[in-house]
Amino acid sequence: MSGSKKRYTRIVSLSTATVLLFSVIFVLFSSWGFAAESPVSEIGEIGSFDVTATPPGIEPIEPKVPIAPPNPPALIAPSAATSPILSTDKLMYFAIVQTGRSYWSAPSTSSTNKGPIPAGTVVAYYKWDADETWVYRYIGGECLYFKANNLTKLPANTSTDKKVKAGVTLTDRTFWWGPSIQSKNMGKLPKGSYVTYYEWTDDGSWMWTTNGYGQVVYFMGANMAQVPMKSSKDSKAYTGVVLTERSFWSAPSTLAVNRGPLTAKTVLSYYYWTEDGSWLYRGDGKGGLLFFKGANIVKVPQKNSTDNTVYMSKVKSDRNYWSGPTTYSRILGWLPTGSIVSYKKWTEDGSWMYRTDGYGRTLFFRGGELEKYVPPAPQYFGTYVDVNLSTQKLMYIENGYVKLTSDVVTGAPGMNTPAGTFYILYKQSPAYLMGNAYVNYWMPFTSVGHGLHDASWQPWFGGDRWTYAGSHGCVNMPFWAAQQLYWSVSAGTRVYIHW
Repeated sequence: MSGSKKRYTRIVSLSTATVLLFSVIFVLFSSWGFAAESPVSEIGEIGSFDVTATPPGIEPIEPKVPIAPPNPPALIAPSAATSPILSTDKLMYFAIVQTGRSYWSAPSTSSTNKGPIPAGTVVAYYKWDADETWVYRYIGGECLYFKANNLTKLPANTSTDKKVKAGVTLTDRTFWWGPSIQSKNMGKLPKGSYVTYYEWTDDGSWMWTTNGYGQVVYFMGANMAQVPMKSSKDSKAYTGVVLTERSFWSAPSTLAVNRGPLTAKTVLSYYYWTEDGSWLYRGDGKGGLLFFKGANIVKVPQKNSTDNTVYMSKVKSDRNYWSGPTTYSRILGWLPTGSIVSYKKWTEDGSWMYRTDGYGRTLFFRGGELEKYVPPAPQYFGTYVDVNLSTQKLMYIENGYVKLTSDVVTGAPGMNTPAGTFYILYKQSPAYLMGNAYVNYWMPFTSVGHGLHDASWQPWFGGDRWTYAGSHGCVNMPFWAAQQLYWSVSAGTRVYIHW
């Protein structure tokens, strides 16, 4: 028994020692692990460019004014219980990861793997050790480590100029995911593009802005022409007539893309871009903007009459129809003495009146010498064109009222204008007729070439002119009458021709 007791005592002692040894090892291991993974204060950072999804493969829309990110925060050193920091460099760096690797929970590949870093990712980081074997960054408040081999450093934000600028690109270039052409391509920035941006580097070699997805994107700063940003606080719309020809531009600069001509005497609405009016702009109808120079533009009165009454008057003196309420605008037609016209007031004082034509255009005319017109009782029924071959007269009757009367020249003997009831087939302006004759207003009423039209080659109309200088069968009209009729009728309007 004594021998067995001694053996039992030795076994118990050995077991106790083993337990104590494992306890010590466990304590040491736990102490190292918790120290290595002890929490550190969360540090926000700018330039966290790595993302898991590739943005949609479309061209970025014209960038909006970017929002400047906060300044990089100061580095908060990890707890003293962790491994000592060999690097005393507290600067934040930017780099492109050239080969794929992983994030780790500690500066060791024996620690917990925290996920992949794909090749091409742009990262912002701090040094861990002096020889840059390991670097680290913060994502979501967690300190993550990764190997520093095969990193291409990028220029950090060295510009202290926080002023937003505007420019137009003079050459094609690309938006990049980071300030390097080795980063991910984020879309095209074509020549002539208008872009607002901030400087990234003090030498202007790299700029940055935001795209339509709220992402920060970078582009090369060479061959950029700085242009005026919107400085006018006046958001009021104006109307004016352009006195001299110029161009529309994609940006407030003649170095931008030419978007087409702006011809002289065009009337258009616009806004101020610059306070001094050197550049103006308007919408292009597609959600974009068109810019143009502000010189030689005459403002015209905006509609200031609240009177929406439709008036009818007899014109007592000749005048023109204009494209805007100013004689600087384009002449769109003639309003002869004796014409009966329906209209509304444009200005409260009645100096300018307006109406619309058959194309939806607004026609302006001077308001003086107008005699109030009271239409007589209807003499006819319906709406139609009446051509009397005996009297060589044409009337346009609308809802029973005579709206137009004019002398005409009809078909010559042997090529008489056919009598009967017809209908206008279509309208065309301008048109070329038989013998290459040019007319401004063409309204055919037969399928074999008979129609109503202006005839500039006829020195006068009416009487017996048709007997020796008649047409080939058409109804020749004075320019003003053909124009007024063209604006009044439509395809399907009845034409009654008789002796």
